[in-house]
Amino acid sequence: MIPEKAPRKRAAYGLPADMETFLRTTQDVQMMLAKGIRQDGSLKPEAILALLKFKRIYVQTLAETHGYSDAYFRQVIHRERKDIKVENIIAERLDMEANRIWGRQMLCEVPNAC
Repeated sequence: MIPEKAPRKRAAYGLPADMETFLRTTQDVQMMLAKGIRQDGSLKPEAILALLKFKRIYVQTLAETHGYSDAYFRQVIHRERKDIKVENIIAERLDMEANRIWGRQMLCEVPNAC
């Protein structure tokens, strides 16, 4: 039986092995927190892309996995197109609620709607 390679010390904690990658990632998250949230609480496209990058999820790979084009996914992220199915796929991969990311509101949450 071949022994497995021991993970690098930083990799054992889920951090990138090299410091440069780690710093770039933290800068993206800081930028997202500073500028990435709209007044209604939904995330701006830059924040969504930063979270995907932070989790090492590539838009192209995610789109191809689900049978879409990379350009279509990016249009949904930038809100040039509305596709609830794609929005739900992205939210699921980010482990967040789709309503929170995209600023959707339940019909009964809107005053005088129910």
